[in-house]
Amino acid sequence: MLAELKERFAKEPKIIGFFGVSEFEKSFLPVILSGKLGAHLINNNSIRNPYRGDYLRDPAESSLRFHIQLLVDKVESIKKYSGKSVILGMSFEMDLLEMQAERKLGLISQRDLELYRGVFDPMVEIGAVKKADLGILVDEGGNSPKEKAVRGEVLTYIDENPGMKFVTVRTETRNFYNAANVENILREIGMRLN
Repeated sequence: MLAELKERFAKEPKIIGFFGVSEFEKSFLPVILSGKLGAHLINNNSIRNPYRGDYLRDPAESSLRFHIQLLVDKVESIKKYSGKSVILGMSFEMDLLEMQAERKLGLISQRDLELYRGVFDPMVEIGAVKKADLGILVDEGGNSPKEKAVRGEVLTYIDENPGMKFVTVRTETRNFYNAANVENILREIGMRLN
């Protein structure tokens, strides 16, 4: 099954994008899947964003700069792998959903969200921002205000995009060090992409 799926990813380029709030699982599971599927990994943590430190210290002040730089860098990264399968540790859609969640929490202004959309939406229109062929929803079940806001944005996105294919991974029930669980996720990926 894995060999067939890996061969398919080589012949028919796919984009798998991660959705959710769990930074650990979104950064760890994509590494495992990219290795198993032979897909290129573009992970937000691997992009050298000069605003990362500012964003971690004061999200309200630097969120817009951080997210726009992340978007531009991710677009540049995905262009390098044109015609190849890619795993996005955080989907392009999720980048926007996170900005919307930050707006709902009052962490950014409406103007900042509109400025971000002013960059994001034209990139979608010209095809620079690639929609995921399959989303992997990592649901950690956290209850912080940001986790709740992000989860709400993701669930709204799923409801508004019924044709989007998803595999849901709940971190409390999946041990990603366990090969059988990884095989189950790969099996679900193969079924959803058929």
